[in-house]
Amino acid sequence: MKQDPNTREAGPQPGRAGSNGVAVAIASIRAERRMTLMDLSRQSSVAASTISRIESGHTSPTIAVLTKIADGLGVSVSVLIEGQGPRFAPGCRTIIRAGDGPWHKNARGSYRWLAAEISKKGMAPALLRPPTSLSMFSGHAGEEFFMVINGLVEFHMQYYAPMLMETGDSVYFDATTPHAVVSVGGHEATILSIVSLAGQNHSENDLILG
Repeated sequence: MKQDPNTREAGPQPGRAGSNGVAVAIASIRAERRMTLMDLSRQSSVAASTISRIESGHTSPTIAVLTKIADGLGVSVSVLIEGQGPRFAPGCRTIIRAGDGPWHKNARGSYRWLAAEISKKGMAPALLRPPTSLSMFSGHAGEEFFMVINGLVEFHMQYYAPMLMETGDSVYFDATTPHAVVSVGGHEATILSIVSLAGQNHSENDLILG
């Protein structure tokens, strides 16, 4: 059987990152970012099947591939190898300055995660710019709160009529129910989204932008 040139069977190899910690770090950060395998594949130019095999521990990535994945997640390679920084603990805090961090794009709009340097958080905050056309409805684990920071959006949720929301409006809802958010009025809106992570066991049903 032909071997994937980007990966080899797990185990220490020259020029390769071969620890279970790397696999756990990729899966954990991807879940916090609310990215599917396909989202990360598009951001990193690494095949979704390759990422899946790395996360499941079946293969060990080369440093080159790990660098691409780190870039796709918006973190340094050292974060994947050594860990994502401090875990949330009593007395912990992090300051997020306006404009800090890159914006990433997928089929459900653009997003910028906040407090990314703190791992094992109970919440996943992010700034989202919803698309101007309605994409597929989807749900994800947890409860979600979002507030419209600027612009006008239309909030769609299964079982409910679409709701027009303007700057300052907010909603708290069961994120497992399929939903979608769309920018309306001819301009891209921005919303602050906070998703609960506490007690969730993320696997293939990772959080995604909704």
